[in-house]
Amino acid sequence: MRRHAGPVLCWLCSLALALPCVASARENRFAIDSTLPLAALSQAEETRVRSGYDHGRYWVDASAVYSDVDADRLFAAALDYDRYVEFGMPHLAASQVVERTSPEQLYIWASMDYALGGIRMSSQYFIEVSIAVAPDAHGGRGTRWRVVPKRSHWSQPEHRPYFTRSDGTLYIQPLDQ
Repeated sequence: MRRHAGPVLCWLCSLALALPCVASARENRFAIDSTLPLAALSQAEETRVRSGYDHGRYWVDASAVYSDVDADRLFAAALDYDRYVEFGMPHLAASQVVERTSPEQLYIWASMDYALGGIRMSSQYFIEVSIAVAPDAHGGRGTRWRVVPKRSHWSQPEHRPYFTRSDGTLYIQPLDQ
């Protein structure tokens, strides 16, 4: 596998909304959004976040270009769900892999605690993660996820998702210089 230590586009569609509603990605894609100003994102060295409400769904789209990043290490960190709390993931109280059915599919349990307008809320849920292990034609890889019901053989104590639906994608692609 080719090591890349140059600019990398990280397209993350992450949803952590504190409303009892349907939440999903605006679009689940494994590709670079052609409307993104990649040069400006690279110079700004910050994440561009867009969000909205469309057809009964809240969506969040976060994109960034990182310089001098090893895309393989970044992707490995994105898959290290057992260490998300240690990484400082906002509002995440617990995260752990509960089952790995193949190299391309696993299930995690997560617990979040957050406050909205002084009201404390929590959400415990199971997520199915599908992993595009092999790089695509552009050298990119990613994951798709969605909240799923608890399976009887999982030992985690609770499944109380705050969302009626939540799904999204993460896509990481090395950029040619």
